[in-house]
Amino acid sequence: MHTITTKERATIFNAMLESAGVSQWGRASRIVEACGVSNATASGWLNGSLPRDCVSLLKCCDVFDLDVYEWVTGVGRAKGVNTTKFKRNIEKVKSHENEHGALSADRFSTLAIMLYENEEKAEYLLDNMAIILPEK
Repeated sequence: MHTITTKERATIFNAMLESAGVSQWGRASRIVEACGVSNATASGWLNGSLPRDCVSLLKCCDVFDLDVYEWVTGVGRAKGVNTTKFKRNIEKVKSHENEHGALSADRFSTLAIMLYENEEKAEYLLDNMAIILPEK
């Protein structure tokens, strides 16, 4: 089994939360609210400690769609696609396309993937595409 240092685990956990769209500011509070843990526990996790309670570990992974193996060992397991999330994101891109005109297949698929990877940032992009893209 692969082992990592506390500092490496902190870096990995924070990067995973960033990818999940959890902003750095207020991150501990977000963990406390979403997972029902204490401030000290959330702070410990952010600083590289592992959850002592397996239920809390799994709840945090479920809430933020994190790979438990990556958090614990630093090496992730291949994840399947969350089809509900992917469907929701395709619907958002299609809705945007219906309102603003057709997108190329490449642009459509790129936006769907961006939404899947980081919904918050991609939502911002969709909201401001008219500014970014040249007029037809």
